[in-house]
Amino acid sequence: MLVDTSAWVEYFKGTAKGEKVKYLMKTKEQLFTNPLTIAELTQWADKNALDAKSMLAFVYENSELLELSTNILEIAGKRYNVLRLVKKKIGMIDVIIYISAVTYSFSLLTGDTDFAGLPYVEML
Repeated sequence: MLVDTSAWVEYFKGTAKGEKVKYLMKTKEQLFTNPLTIAELTQWADKNALDAKSMLAFVYENSELLELSTNILEIAGKRYNVLRLVKKKIGMIDVIIYISAVTYSFSLLTGDTDFAGLPYVEML
């Protein structure tokens, strides 16, 4: 399962939605993180005056970083315009993360409503 930035944020905020990430870790579900999530988490932690270094250490310890290949980036570039027809607010980083999940045949665990209703998506 690929854990989206929004799911990690919910986990670190200690919300009820974040409990799903905690549950998956306890059940030894193999979790993955897209490298772009690292940038987004760092930005979120910095904006909220939180310790990004310890958060990222936790993510590295509890999930495996996916390889961000040029193939995934090319596919995301092509799919972006198509997805924007259906999901008007979805951004390029979200499309890259989503295409990563699809390419690896993972479910994308997310709380981001921009992904709602798409295949391979599991909403918190």
